[in-house]
Amino acid sequence: MLDFGRLDAVVEKADFRTRELLANYKQTVLNAVREVDTAVDAYAAQQDRLRHLADALMAAPTRTQERVMGYGYALGSVCFVLGSTPLYFDHVAEAVTAVTFFVGSIFFTTAASVQMVTSRTPLPLFARHPDRIGWWSASVQWVGTLEFNVSTFSATIVGLTATQEKRLVWSPDMIGSILFLVASVLGVWAVWMVATTRRDRGMAVLNLLGSIAFGVAAVAAYVLPTTGDVANIELVNLGTALGGICFFVAGIWQARPTNVPVPA
Repeated sequence: MLDFGRLDAVVEKADFRTRELLANYKQTVLNAVREVDTAVDAYAAQQDRLRHLADALMAAPTRTQERVMGYGYALGSVCFVLGSTPLYFDHVAEAVTAVTFFVGSIFFTTAASVQMVTSRTPLPLFARHPDRIGWWSASVQWVGTLEFNVSTFSATIVGLTATQEKRLVWSPDMIGSILFLVASVLGVWAVWMVATTRRDRGMAVLNLLGSIAFGVAAVAAYVLPTTGDVANIELVNLGTALGGICFFVAGIWQARPTNVPVPA
């Protein structure tokens, strides 16, 4: 006779075993799907990092551009330091000193133009990102160099009245100095937002110190309406010379090769 009780137990045991195998199989499939999803997410993240790295490398200034910027600021600084040194301006014609400053401002504008172009970024205009802030810094500084162009060129014109000198020489110089200071603050902000090198931080601080010195010189260069004389010529020369030295060191530092690979 058939033992239906035993047969039912065998069937139940087989059914339980089948359910267990199906559950294990389902869990295996789910784990496999999760691993695939994780791998896909990791791949997408890696591709995104590579794309941003490619964008950064494309946007990064080349070695030649770095040299143009560095030596441009350095040469412009030499002209400003030279023009504010008594050993120089006491032994050359006043017109030669004025032209020296104008040539220096052209070097500044050349370097700033390259800097502005190489700092372009597709990020939103007001994004709080170091790349966009760096672009704002470069753009503001570029406008500042144009103000210096106007100021130093106007200084080469002989026979300006006190009013004309204030409007054409002092005012653009003051505006340019303010813009340089704003650009330097933005530059320090951008550098401190990311893990930068000692070189980047050093250049940012030197540019800020140079801008402060230029600002002091611009304030001291105010033309007194009563006499038509400069408020404090000694402070003008000192501030200009110190600012030029700071920009010179920063420029040479930028032009020097680094251990970080830069596009050729």
